[in-house]
Amino acid sequence: MEFVKYVVRELRRRGLYHKDYKGATLREHLGLPMPHGALT
Repeated sequence: MEFVKYVVRELRRRGLYHKDYKGATLREHLGLPMPHGALT
């Protein structure tokens, strides 16, 4: 638990951790398109 606390703090300091994601999936968070032929 201590590890996570310090890692998240450092990621926030570097601007790499946030909670305001716009999508519901990792693919949406990263702005990646759906692969051709993927089931939705």
